[in-house]
Amino acid sequence: MVLAAVSCSTPKEISYFQDLQPGVTELTITDPVEIKVRPKDKLSILVNAQDQKLTNMFNLPIVSQQIGQESMGSSGTSRGVSGYTVDTDGYINFPVLGKIKVEGMSREQIAEHLTGLLKEQELIKDPVVTVEFMNLGVSVLGEVNRPGRISINRDNMTILDALSEAGDLTIFGKREKVLVLRQENGKQRSMA
Repeated sequence: MVLAAVSCSTPKEISYFQDLQPGVTELTITDPVEIKVRPKDKLSILVNAQDQKLTNMFNLPIVSQQIGQESMGSSGTSRGVSGYTVDTDGYINFPVLGKIKVEGMSREQIAEHLTGLLKEQELIKDPVVTVEFMNLGVSVLGEVNRPGRISINRDNMTILDALSEAGDLTIFGKREKVLVLRQENGKQRSMA
């Protein structure tokens, strides 16, 4: 009888959001922090336009495998796509346009800047520039089903998204003690 009582209480300790009531509880969502480019970030930049011959000179070649990389794995860097690595001074070396400062810019700002430069120099009439992060990710460690590095492949990823990608906490994971470590301005900050 005691065993039956204990087993009934376990789901209450495991389930998330038990204190929320549909239609009654409101959660305040803070504005997401826009991700800015830093040195050593790797960017995928694709230029598209109606005339593919013009855009080919701006797009890096597709390679079968990048040096030092065995497979796609969980690192998030996809095989076949070359990228621009931001140098220590915050620049990328973009074909035809040369060195361009991108440090501190968001993906959208880089795309707008490159679009403007391509139009200004009359290299492409109506370019469409797409910028994506190639090496952006988080590490989820501890009592989760699949610990490791998870690539961030979209904007506004939450802690719940990261835990979901890691297969959720195991039955032994302490849901009330999740620690987030974040690097900001050369310092590591911890938040519980």
